[in-house]
This record gives sequence, structure tokens and C-alpha cells, in this order.
Amino acid sequence: MKILKYLLFLILGLYLVGFILPSKMHVERSLKTKADPAQIFPFVNDLKNWGQWDPWIQKDPNMKTEYRATTSGVGGGYKWTSNHKEVGNGEMEITESVDNEKIATKMNFGDQGSASGLFALKKEADGTKMTWSMDSDNSTMSLFSRPIGNYMNFMMDGWIGAEFEKGLANLSKIAEAAPMPAAGKIIETIMSEVKDIHVIQIESSCALTAVGEKLGELYGRISKKIEENKLTVAGAPMAMYPDYKPGDTNTKLIAMMPTTAKCTKQCDADMKCYTIPASKVVKCTYQGPYEGNNVAYGAIKKYIDDNKLQAAGEPWEAYTNDPEEVKDPSKFETVVYWPVK
Repeated sequence: MKILKYLLFLILGLYLVGFILPSKMHVERSLKTKADPAQIFPFVNDLKNWGQWDPWIQKDPNMKTEYRATTSGVGGGYKWTSNHKEVGNGEMEITESVDNEKIATKMNFGDQGSASGLFALKKEADGTKMTWSMDSDNSTMSLFSRPIGNYMNFMMDGWIGAEFEKGLANLSKIAEAAPMPAAGKIIETIMSEVKDIHVIQIESSCALTAVGEKLGELYGRISKKIEENKLTVAGAPMAMYPDYKPGDTNTKLIAMMPTTAKCTKQCDADMKCYTIPASKVVKCTYQGPYEGNNVAYGAIKKYIDDNKLQAAGEPWEAYTNDPEEVKDPSKFETVVYWPVK
């Protein structure tokens, strides 16, 4: 009986001690990498890319994810569901995003509480210092639950610090292997409208390094078909890259040539006649090397968020000058169109 009494006093004492433990938790880890911030940022700023380096996602290959329409930049988010005891359920949203510098997130773990996260990149002489941190505050928890939450905070550094270290090591490895984004500039980002665009298109895939060569081959075939069908080219050659994510080494692509009238004759087995429907679009004009035009997509996503619009279809690119004539990659011009509503 005395043992039970002492045990009860011990439990009560530990419970009361929980009230004086810090209610705030901060876990932080840093790692130096040879990669440039511009190589790292796409893997952090787009939540669809976290699966390539986040240790918790990699713990459970059967984890179910539900992505928002936007997954990168401010407002990007997703939910996850997992039966793995170290992963659980939750949701994450990007609340702040500064190109090549940082992203801030908020996380909701349901009855396990909430937290905020920060991923910061600091450019240094021979690489980048990456810092991953997480903070939470139990002061808003119920009086009964607060001591338990404070004990968890007390032990959190040991629990998740090692996982942060694994994640940073994974990220360093893939970022160092990623190509350095080329420099370019945004000329303008505006709201516009397009009428129906009749195109002849071919879908294919190739290594990212072979995109230019592959598009040249496909445009040649399409141009021949346009001539055979006695159609007229109605604008610059175009392309879509469905499902592409920064860091991919291969990509699907759809090469398209616009025509003044709809093709009505039989095309080759892998060649289709299609009409891109009239719509409102956000239009971004980018000047610079083609491999750097991801900044145009980032500018459009920001415009969509700032103006409370919604993406309403796949974006496409138009190459409005000829690299065989312009020669200088810094003068190449790409216009990106993204349907919105």
C-alpha cells in the first residue's frame, strides 16, 4: 500500500514539475554544402520535391499525400496520412518564401499540436550554410495537457534533431548534383486572354540535357505535316512539360506548332491535332537561357497568389525568337502562359 502511495506521489510530483518546464520548443540543425542557394531552393520551395530528401517521407513509402493546387511558394501546401508511428498525420503550408534565401512553414499535427518551421540558406564563399529549424509553444494547450506537452518539448531535440541532420545530408547530396540555374530576367508578368489555339502536337520524353535536340526533331516533323496539309503556321513554336519537377533528370514533353486553321486530315500515330481552348491566362515574358526559365513559372505563381487567382490548366511555353538567329542565350525569349480562373 505504501509503495502505491509513493508511486502516486511520484507521478503527481513529475506532473507538477511539467508545469515549470519550458513551454516553448526550438530544434535547429545546420550543414554546410558545396551547392549554391539557387541549386538548393527548388527542392525546398516546392513541397512535391520534399520526398527526394525529407527523412520522414522516406520512412513510409505507403504514406498518402493530398497536394493543394499550388505546392510551391506562399500558399503551397499538402496533407499526409501515415500508419507509421514516427510519421503520423498532418498538414503543412508555406507561409513565407524568399527566392534562394528561405521558406517558412506552419504545420498542424491534429491532436499532437502545431509548430512552425524555417528553412534558411546563407550564401558563403565556398558554398551555402543550410539551417533547418522548428518551433512550437504549448502555452495555449489545456491545463491538463500542458505538462505532458512540456515534457515532450524537453525531449524533442533528441527525437528529431538526428532526422534534421539526415534531411540536410540528403538535400546536400541532390542539390550538389543539380544543374546550376542559368541567369535570366523577367520582362513582364501580366493578365491576358488567349483565343482558341489550333495546334499539331507530338508527345515524347527525353533526358533534360537533350530537350533542345528533341524539340528540334519534333518541330521538323510537325512542320512537314503542316506543309502536307496546306496549313499555315500561326505563331511561335510551343511546348508543355507535364509532371516536370526541379531536380528531375528526364522529362515528358509535348512539342506544339500553332496553325491558322484546325487540321482535319489524318496525322501520324503519335501526332495529334488539338485545340487549346480560349481562356484567361497569366502571361510572363522571360529573357535568358532556356534552362533558367523556371523563374517565369515562379513569377506567375506569385502573381496568381497575390491576385487570389486559381490555376485552371497546364501551362505552356512559346519560344518567340529563333536561337539559330539570335545565338546569344542571354537574348533568348520565352513566353509562359498559365490558364487561370
